[in-house]
Amino acid sequence: MAIVCRAHQILFIMTPITACSAVGKALREELGGEFLPAEPITDGRGRVRLDSKHNTLADLLRHELLDESTSRKMYKFSTVRNPFDRLVSKYAKEKNKLQEHLGDPGSWIHRDPRLVEDIVFCRDHSFDEWIERRYRTRLWPRLRGQGRKNGLLRYAEGMDTVMRYENLDGDFAKVLKAAGVARRVEIPRFHVTGGRTRDYRSYYSASSRKIVEYAFRDVLERFGYGF
Repeated sequence: MAIVCRAHQILFIMTPITACSAVGKALREELGGEFLPAEPITDGRGRVRLDSKHNTLADLLRHELLDESTSRKMYKFSTVRNPFDRLVSKYAKEKNKLQEHLGDPGSWIHRDPRLVEDIVFCRDHSFDEWIERRYRTRLWPRLRGQGRKNGLLRYAEGMDTVMRYENLDGDFAKVLKAAGVARRVEIPRFHVTGGRTRDYRSYYSASSRKIVEYAFRDVLERFGYGF
């Protein structure tokens, strides 16, 4: 999803596992932000054409939720996070927090069969096994065979600013100043991922590090991240 603050002409594109829910909560509660789209967009058969979570600027334009003229007038920003750290939080979230959704057929996770498979897989497999399955088996061949960029870069396309998770409060203050918001807005602690140690490096073997270095090489190079 995205968050639009129409009174302030702000558009926030929500990159998964980057504290986007916390930033979105601050925008909604303090600056009149609203989800865009408010609900998933489906076709005549009930199949989801555009989910209400984690869409890019290109998605919003393609589905005519925004037009080019309106988009150009808005201050647009998203967030990025070191892929090595981000993947540890993603694994911890699927292994712990998202397990409770498996038994609920109406939960949002069931709109993505691959996500459900990963959540089930995480229960009895290590971080290294998860990385191997999800990124070397699925993502690596597609990137290598077709010369494709990592999908996380889509969230940065067309943005005026890409905030860094590692400096979230400071970058958020700069975004609001650039967008003409005079007052300070605090980012709340919200949807914090539990079940992990603080140092992401402790999760990696030489093999899983190599996989991430290849599969996320575009993100690492563009934003200057390393292990």
